[in-house]
Amino acid sequence: MTNFYDSQAICEFTFSKLCPCWHLFTPENCPIIFTTIEDYKIGVSLFGIAALICRNVKVITFELMSNHIHATICGTEESVREFFRLFRSLLYKYFKSKGGGSLPEQFDCSLRAIETLDDMRSVVVYNNRNGYLVHPEHSPYSYPYGANSYFFNPSAKDLYTCARTKFKMKDLEKLAHTHAVRDIQDQIYVVNGYISPLCFCDIETGEKLFRNAAHYFYCLSRNIESQKKIAGEIGDTVFYTDDELYSVASAIAAKKYGLSLTQIPKEAKIEIAKTLHFDYNASNKALTRMLKLDISLINTLFPPRS
Repeated sequence: MTNFYDSQAICEFTFSKLCPCWHLFTPENCPIIFTTIEDYKIGVSLFGIAALICRNVKVITFELMSNHIHATICGTEESVREFFRLFRSLLYKYFKSKGGGSLPEQFDCSLRAIETLDDMRSVVVYNNRNGYLVHPEHSPYSYPYGANSYFFNPSAKDLYTCARTKFKMKDLEKLAHTHAVRDIQDQIYVVNGYISPLCFCDIETGEKLFRNAAHYFYCLSRNIESQKKIAGEIGDTVFYTDDELYSVASAIAAKKYGLSLTQIPKEAKIEIAKTLHFDYNASNKALTRMLKLDISLINTLFPPRS
């Protein structure tokens, strides 16, 4: 068994070979783009096609949401921006072909440089958590429109091997509206009706950024402070589930008051509400649910934006 220091050295070496690395994201305050399951599947497929055409970029992971995208991606800044321009162009052609309008102006990418291994790990996890944060019916291993489900998950990789099918060239050209797909057809396989992320995401390298599966799962499920830091830097508003917020609130109650969350007085709950609102971006409804405070009081403390 590889010891801690050897495992960490492998992670450091892996990261050093990837740089420059970026957290690519589009803004949350964007109109809805993907409204149907078909839209999501086409979106993932076009993201993959753009990644395969742009050979100078390496996608480690990504997550497609209804109105925004997160990705951990490696390459020069210009090559990454070129990749996103191609993806946006392919997406525009798709929506135009089905009678839709242009994409929202807000749907443009920002890049945040990743300069340390710890930051790289946090961004990978941040991306892989993103879908289930707003879809409580999913876990980070089941949200379907990203590479999240393949990390340290042999079953998902086995399904890809057993169930994948080839994409016919005529269908591929019709989807992408470009002959450039002829050069990448051999790299494309379909699972569940869209191009599998295993075709265009370097999951193996992404896994090598973590010491082992247990380390990855710890970062995914327990190391939530790093998620707060990233969300604050890029302006995301949702980065904790109710369960995670409740865990934070309970810890504050125990440490500061020596009581459980259900035992502390109203004034203490108000103080905790302020901490969760300002430091953890908890919504008013979430504060009401977990602290059992009246919504009118919460709205007085934190007036909703009009």
